[in-house]
Amino acid sequence: MIAKILFTLAIILFVYLLARSSRSRSDIIEINPQQCQPVFSPLIKRMAIILAFVMAIILSLLIWDQWRIHSTGLTVRIVNINTEEFTEYKALRRDINDRDFTTLSGKQIILSPFERLEIVRQSN
Repeated sequence: MIAKILFTLAIILFVYLLARSSRSRSDIIEINPQQCQPVFSPLIKRMAIILAFVMAIILSLLIWDQWRIHSTGLTVRIVNINTEEFTEYKALRRDINDRDFTTLSGKQIILSPFERLEIVRQSN
């Protein structure tokens, strides 16, 4: 996930530096515009900027989707293997680990070797 963020930031930085360097070069060197063609046409620059914005939007949607998935409320059922009795708790997906979890009320539950964890998605 961090690689996606860094890659997108690198693209945005590259486009920014490209646009900035082309402006600063035109200030320093005086060239007759009729004598030479620009290295990058305005169309390519616009396309690069649009691509950077589209990538930033896609990245923000991916981050939002991951947050939404991890913030899903679940019903966690702890079942005693010997007696088949169970106790239910409410927890967020991100707070559930292999043998322990934290409830919505802040209580930390650690399972014994004689208990199993069942996860039931809450209906919204």
